[in-house]
Amino acid sequence: MKRLVSFLLFLLAAPALLVAQSTFGSILGTVTDSSGAVIPNAKVTITNLAENTSITLQTDAQGNYEAPNLKAGVYQVVIEAAGFKTFQAAKVELAAR
Repeated sequence: MKRLVSFLLFLLAAPALLVAQSTFGSILGTVTDSSGAVIPNAKVTITNLAENTSITLQTDAQGNYEAPNLKAGVYQVVIEAAGFKTFQAAKVELAAR
């Protein structure tokens, strides 16, 4: 009986032991110029190439940006800032977390 109770308690606890996997990932970075100085307020456009959907965001005061909870896939990242040439990363592969 004691073994049965222990086994049942284990079965009840087992789902809590499983680690959930996500099907999403994040693209993040810091935009800098050729001297390494950060570029705040740069426009960052991230496009899912398979779905042809985009999100646009701006870098913060430290030049950082983050696009969380993106589906796994291949993306294009375009960065634009006044006074700078446009940067484009054509095929950024994003894996799920």
